[in-house]
Amino acid sequence: MLQCFRERKKAIAQTEESFYLENGGLMLEQLITSFDGKHNSFRIFSKQELEKATNDYHVDGILYKSFQYIAYRGTHDGREIFVKKFTSSSLQAYKTWCINEIAVVSQMNNHNNVVKFFGCCLETEIPTLVYEFVENGNLSDHIFDDRRLLAWESRLRIVTEVAHAIAYVHMGRPKTIVHRDIESRNIFLDQNYVAKIAEFGKRSWNILHNEFEVPEENCRGESSIVGVQRCSWDEIESNIQSYLKANLLDGGNRKQQIECAELAQRCLKMNSDERPTMKEATQSLRDIKRLLDTPT
Repeated sequence: MLQCFRERKKAIAQTEESFYLENGGLMLEQLITSFDGKHNSFRIFSKQELEKATNDYHVDGILYKSFQYIAYRGTHDGREIFVKKFTSSSLQAYKTWCINEIAVVSQMNNHNNVVKFFGCCLETEIPTLVYEFVENGNLSDHIFDDRRLLAWESRLRIVTEVAHAIAYVHMGRPKTIVHRDIESRNIFLDQNYVAKIAEFGKRSWNILHNEFEVPEENCRGESSIVGVQRCSWDEIESNIQSYLKANLLDGGNRKQQIECAELAQRCLKMNSDERPTMKEATQSLRDIKRLLDTPT
């Protein structure tokens, strides 16, 4: 019986070591060493450390579930952490997603508006990722929950912070990174409601080949617009304008809201040359913040 136990333990250790190597463990060790004080480094967690931190991934610690992963709240070394444990282990794409995320987000740990990456565990079939715990959840919760609605001033500050972070992603690094998945569910709010963007797994960085893949989009970003085939772009722009101006908030600075609606409309232009860069959008939002309210 003891011999069987030892053999099983050895087999598990060999499997975990195999996962570690397949998940790019040696390459990530080199990446950590290469920081040399130039970036905030991350660490590699053991499987046992994260099991302990999450109480063996207890159901009470689940923050939310998605098709790709389950998010857990845990505690490690006296601080709260956010653990992303992937569930769809049969899909190789998720492994690439994780490696992309590690490569990109680890370079941006010094930015106040990016969720800080603490490290990862490579002893699972798909890497398990560890981040700072962001107290007030994602922005989507506050937009669609009437009990948690944000005041206009907070909304304007948050969107300015998000724009600043995206501008940094586009232009603040030696090579351009295109996020490709900015939405309210991927924007988090800390205890002071400071905005932090997350989810870089679908990006253009490819650490496995030590290079950036050339994206089909430029810094302004290209995207398909659902429904273009069914109506003209002029009709779409007219609908966008009507929607934005019909949904101005009561009790906020109306001039700021109108200016933001017009900026949003410019950002949705079909022709990318007519859209502002994120650096320009950030500056526009800062200018809007200084506008005084217009008496009605």
